[in-house]
Amino acid sequence: MPEKFTNGPFGCCGNPGGCGTCCMTACCPCYAFYTAAEDIGDSNGALYCVATLLGFGPCMLCLLADKVAQARNIDQGMPMHALCACCECVTCFSCAVVNEAKLYKEQSGAPGGQKIEGR
Repeated sequence: MPEKFTNGPFGCCGNPGGCGTCCMTACCPCYAFYTAAEDIGDSNGALYCVATLLGFGPCMLCLLADKVAQARNIDQGMPMHALCACCECVTCFSCAVVNEAKLYKEQSGAPGGQKIEGR
């Protein structure tokens, strides 16, 4: 497993999602966060979606990024997630998180990823 996000800052059109994931994340982050949660087996996808719609997108991005990092064994703490979320308009961090969730789903071989436990 990687030690950092495969598609880091400015890598929003990277594999496996490509430009489609970038467009979906930019136009409808609530759905992108929902699908990312589903890809890693997190049952809180609806929470990420609704909270993003209510204006808590950066907070949900931090929480989702932490869950994706745990699932992929990436050593990146919450302060770094928060910094990346604050610089979202420049770094495309949400695209990196969604792509990393897709990579987890592909590598785990499970239809919805494997179930992970919440904190």
